[in-house]
Amino acid sequence: MPTPDRGCIAAGTPPEACAAGFVADLDGCMAILPESPCPAGAMALPGETQCREVAPCGAGPWPDVGDSAAVEYVDATYTGQDSDGSASKPWRTLGEAAADAPREATIAIAAGSYPESIKVTGKALRFVGRCPALVEIAGTESSPAAIWFATGASGSEIADLAVTGKRGGVIVSSAVDVQLRRVWIHDVGERGLSVERFNVPTSAALIGSLVEGATGFAVVSLGSEVDIQDSALRDTVPEGGIGAGIAGENGMSPEDRARVLVRGSVIERQPGLAVYMLGSDVEIDRTLVRDTFASPSGAGQAVSARNAPGGGRGTLALRGSVVERSHEVAVSIIGSDATIESSTIRDTQPNAAGVGVGVRISSQSHQPTAATMVASVVSGSLGVGMFVLGADVSVESSVIRDTSAELDGEHGKGIEVQTLESALPAKLHLLGSRVERSTRTGIMIFGSEATLEHSIVADTRPDEEGLMGWGVGVSDQVELGARGRLVLRSSAVERSTQAGIAAFDADVELDASAVRDTAVDAHGFYGRGLALNGASAFVKRSLIERNHEMGIGIVSSTATLEAVLIRDTAPNGAARLGDGIVVVTTDQPASAHITASRVAASARAALSNFGASVVFGASAFECSGFDFEGEQYLGRQYEFTPAGGGSFCGCPEAASECQVLQGEGVGPPPTLDPPSALFEL
Repeated sequence: MPTPDRGCIAAGTPPEACAAGFVADLDGCMAILPESPCPAGAMALPGETQCREVAPCGAGPWPDVGDSAAVEYVDATYTGQDSDGSASKPWRTLGEAAADAPREATIAIAAGSYPESIKVTGKALRFVGRCPALVEIAGTESSPAAIWFATGASGSEIADLAVTGKRGGVIVSSAVDVQLRRVWIHDVGERGLSVERFNVPTSAALIGSLVEGATGFAVVSLGSEVDIQDSALRDTVPEGGIGAGIAGENGMSPEDRARVLVRGSVIERQPGLAVYMLGSDVEIDRTLVRDTFASPSGAGQAVSARNAPGGGRGTLALRGSVVERSHEVAVSIIGSDATIESSTIRDTQPNAAGVGVGVRISSQSHQPTAATMVASVVSGSLGVGMFVLGADVSVESSVIRDTSAELDGEHGKGIEVQTLESALPAKLHLLGSRVERSTRTGIMIFGSEATLEHSIVADTRPDEEGLMGWGVGVSDQVELGARGRLVLRSSAVERSTQAGIAAFDADVELDASAVRDTAVDAHGFYGRGLALNGASAFVKRSLIERNHEMGIGIVSSTATLEAVLIRDTAPNGAARLGDGIVVVTTDQPASAHITASRVAASARAALSNFGASVVFGASAFECSGFDFEGEQYLGRQYEFTPAGGGSFCGCPEAASECQVLQGEGVGPPPTLDPPSALFEL
């Protein structure tokens, strides 16, 4: 992309910005991982090409407990009746060891399966197994979790062991700084790890661990702080029609805010929701979220941050991460604030309605949303690449590409921007970015405001019938009485179909921008550069070139053109028009004010006027089929009014007085149809 101070730079994520464990590809970054899924009990993190055990098994019968001052030993196979917790006379159950252990003791666990549930209160304990493949705590049905750290258990730890059971895996409540290191939580009947605050600060860390086959949720934060590092969460079993890899919700008081940090991890094959945060905070860094599938209830969102029912706002920070092959919506932000940075969002799969949105950013009534996306890539979406509803969104140095039409073919937009209600107008600021290879429309703005600076909208494709393919569309939102507004500064819209820019009852401003190479549709019609319908436009210091039918079409609209170059306008496939500027009055008067501009090499007229008013001055109209055409249209007379500065026509130089050719009553070609209905999700 052209920039004012650094020359041309590529939009999207630069290769050097791909996080550790990821590598650059044509669509941003991709994770380095084994080609095949890892088997049960094995895992791989970004940067690893082979599946591995969660933790290696040592050679001796006991784990390495370091320099722990107090150690209680447990071996389920010990047959003696004289257990005292020593290595030679170990306890046979974890419950015995936990009861006997002093504060901050380490419980060393030998190979075996331990069918019991433990609740730790009043002291910190450290449970260390030989390795997860050989040491398993199998929780019983009588307790809500296999291991429960409660009041007074702050600073506790479990490491190098597996947790399973008929109910939950691990619960942390009313305790802080509890750590799970190199733990395999699998096939539990309820949540894998639940961190719950009840008016007392609560926090836990999941490090180097694997959670698979949990029921309902792999990890839950209720008003607590959870740090997930270098871990894998996968294959959660849905409960009640839905499940999630990570879920967060605030506690009972405003201070009980859930905060989740995910780093260097893999979250995959989750049923409906990979990460779901309600009115709470989540930061996802250097993480792969993939293959979130539609749950039995039909939901399918990989990363979702939304406001709580009571109005509490959530926050999302997605950095250096990849979200791929989600269903319905890859990243959803509702009534919350979000930052997406150096991330790749791709190949969102369709839901039952045939829609697979890359990023949804939506306000709710009286709950505005603000979001920023920087140096990121959104590709391969279905229906809409980025959907903005009543939100304030900034997109910088990013790429949105290859958005296909949804399966029924009605919608297909790289970006769609809508106003939610009169009090919540939507705003989009696109800076140094590209929207390319969209289907039907590159960017569509309804009743909202969009500003494009140093950006490109290119190669918008028509639909299966060969229609549409607009670069940018802007329209009012009739039901709200909201008028759309589009501003282009130092930007380009190129290689569109039917229209480079199409405006309906909206306001358009172009400054130092280009609209070029617009093609006719499958029927040979249109191909207009800037098409105004009931709109107003101010175009200055801009280039409109190599379009069809008309470079600028001003239909029942008002336009001011200042220092504009319009050239090489060709006729459509039916040999109609090929005029540089066309001004047409239909149901409303049309007018154009042209100064310091140049219209060159139009196939037919440099300027045609159908029952409208045109004021021109200090401009040149050269080397076209003929100078001006004037035609009475729908009972209205045309007017050409020269202004100061002098204007001339001719070829090869514009040195003669401009001549007006009387029209033959054929009239202008038809106007573009307004855009299709608003997208809904």
